[in-house]
Amino acid sequence: MNLVAQIESDLQTQLEIFKEILLMTAHDADALRRSASEELEENTTKKEELLNKLNGAIATLKRNSDLWQTLPPTERERHPRIKTLLQQGHDAIMKVLMLDRQNEQALLKQGLVPASMLPSANKQRPGYVASLYSRNQ
Repeated sequence: MNLVAQIESDLQTQLEIFKEILLMTAHDADALRRSASEELEENTTKKEELLNKLNGAIATLKRNSDLWQTLPPTERERHPRIKTLLQQGHDAIMKVLMLDRQNEQALLKQGLVPASMLPSANKQRPGYVASLYSRNQ
């Protein structure tokens, strides 16, 4: 199999993984909106498996993106499908990150995050470090 066909095959596989993760994250968001915390706990094992898949898929996406950039521009122009797949992969990752951040905020609002996992209150104050410096000068 030539390099372009391999990249396309890898990207298609990664896109399916990203879609699966996006679906799981959207399901979690729906469960949070309905305050169904037991649904969130049910899929913990599947989420861990998906996280491992995600780490591998992101690494492969980066490698394929780098390989794609090393090809001559004329070769890249002949395969617009790969550019589309790369963009869809990046878009899916961004959607997952945005949904996950919203889910995290919903968990915090509902009090479902243990106190030990909460961020420091000072991280929420952007001018905190500046005020510390000005007080200690």
